[in-house]
Amino acid sequence: VTARVALDVASGALAIGQGREFRGVSDVPFVGTALRRAEFGGHDAVIVGVSGRAHYSGEATFIVEDGDPLANGLALPRGGRWPA
Repeated sequence: VTARVALDVASGALAIGQGREFRGVSDVPFVGTALRRAEFGGHDAVIVGVSGRAHYSGEATFIVEDGDPLANGLALPRGGRWPA
């Protein structure tokens, strides 16, 4: 929800103060609202508020192996396109 709202703001499909509804496989609605623009690590960012109702439904365990080059995550290219 937060990433989709941020992408919508970046593309001009949503303005700050606007929101949109999302529904997952449960068909329970969540609303993501673009609250304000920000800057994080030298990059443009959007602070997004999420409202809706959720319930705990499980847990996951992630294991990082020694030498994993993506152990701390990765940065996606601007514009959402991978190099050819």
